Amino acid sequence: MAEAGWTGRSIARPGAIFIAWMETTAGEMPARWVIHTAGPVWSGGDRNEDALLASCYRNSLALAEEHGIKTLAFPCISTGVYGFPGDRACHIAVEEVKRFFVARAFPERVTFVCFLDRDAELYRRALGLPK
Repeated sequence: MAEAGWTGRSIARPGAIFIAWMETTAGEMPARWVIHTAGPVWSGGDRNEDALLASCYRNSLALAEEHGIKTLAFPCISTGVYGFPGDRACHIAVEEVKRFFVARAFPERVTFVCFLDRDAELYRRALGLPK
């Protein structure tokens, strides 16, 4: 596999929570860049989890803009083993992307990648898409 270059940045460190993101070249994958972000672990909603998750999307979008990335795909960040409630995470993801699109040229398209049917349904509803 080809060696990937990377840069890393940290975004927040409230208490014991640390959110970081980085971009790498895509190695041999059919993409120029991969933006990595680790979302917050759900702790009941009283540890700033919503704001931390929103920052994952905002900062990933800002990196895409910085590099002129035209298309971007997001999984359902933090909803797996980190336990973030799917409906809440979906609302945050969609609102952050919409807010970013209002004032920015890049990325031109964002795709939400859902591995579970229930997540796909949440995103369809949030985006006003048919089944």
